[in-house]
Amino acid sequence: MSYYSHEIACLKGATHLIVSCGSYKRSENLVVVFDKNTANLSKYFKRAAVELKANFKLIKLPVALMHGEEPPSEILPDLVNADLLICLRENSMAHSKARILQAKNGGRFLSLPQFNINLLADPCVVVDYRKYFNTVKKLANELSAGTDLYITSALGTNLQIKVDGRSANCCPGFVKDAGDLGSPPDIEANISPLEDGSNGVLVVDGSIPFAGFGMLRDPVKMKIKAGKVVDISGNGITPRKLEKLFDNYGSEKTRILAEVGIGLNPFAKLSGVMLTDEGSLGTMHMGFGSNYTVGGLNDVSFHVDFVFKNPSLFIDDKMMIQNGMLMF
Repeated sequence: MSYYSHEIACLKGATHLIVSCGSYKRSENLVVVFDKNTANLSKYFKRAAVELKANFKLIKLPVALMHGEEPPSEILPDLVNADLLICLRENSMAHSKARILQAKNGGRFLSLPQFNINLLADPCVVVDYRKYFNTVKKLANELSAGTDLYITSALGTNLQIKVDGRSANCCPGFVKDAGDLGSPPDIEANISPLEDGSNGVLVVDGSIPFAGFGMLRDPVKMKIKAGKVVDISGNGITPRKLEKLFDNYGSEKTRILAEVGIGLNPFAKLSGVMLTDEGSLGTMHMGFGSNYTVGGLNDVSFHVDFVFKNPSLFIDDKMMIQNGMLMF
């Protein structure tokens, strides 16, 4: 792609995120936050906002060390009063109290962690998200109605997960109503398990979309007992790095299996970037740490996802996915 073509694609991506994914209307307040790692993207959102004649504000924030970290208190009023808040921060604010406050105030939130120039120009960003809404909604409804999940993979994943009483999240990649949260190009349905209700083995062979990890060369095996990771094994240094990551945050809450997600974007490919990996059709992801903002009870400033390929999923006795293929 030439420089000129790339510039056009980036501007198209930013405009699509604001208008199609964000459902922005000219009378609304648009706020875009970014940090030094995503500053090169902010110019495209500024150009798009100017062309749209939007009422907008760009705010540079410090780099967050972890997903779920709260923004500085002095800019909180700007965030919670935004009708559409687009977060280009390197680490996600989706699991933060600030995001909940903005939602309660009637705002919509696009969470775009780990976005980069290549992703902004990628065709997977400018898909027609509304086309996939019915699929996402059906799977979310099935998860909400379920009691137990049974998840396997050819590499050895074998998990039994209780979700009785939990409501799933329909995340179609666009936001249109007050309080909506979206993370395009991630199209997914997810649910928060009961915090002590997961048991078995998770074999991760896709990616760990977090700084210092990314795409995996060798699978990582995680044993889960009564909802918590109790052992991590595999070749190379990744298991030791993960143990250190969990330990550095000094709380058993970081080890709790907090999210079960299913990717549904057919154009997204595994790349080591959170939003393409979590949304990639044919994968599932397990999030550990915080889930209190998305239907669970675990409140901790920590959230890391693990993506694995070609899963099979039963909701109670109904097969929904077989080796990565949707069965409905």
